[in-house]
Amino acid sequence: MIELPEAVTISEQVNHTLRGKRIKSVERGNSPHKFAFYSGSQDYYEKLLLKKQIGESYPCGSFILCAER
Repeated sequence: MIELPEAVTISEQVNHTLRGKRIKSVERGNSPHKFAFYSGSQDYYEKLLLKKQIGESYPCGSFILCAER
């Protein structure tokens, strides 16, 4: 799990590099790390995220939340 200072720094980096961009493709479960948790199928995440625009990112405890724009 990431620490709060890391969440603050990463959310600032996400705002700088990703905010305003659109999601062109969706993949899940392709990395062995343990920072992501999935509760739906690949199709579920494609329907949920595909073509959405990334909004502001902000830290919330040890999590990083991204709003839809």
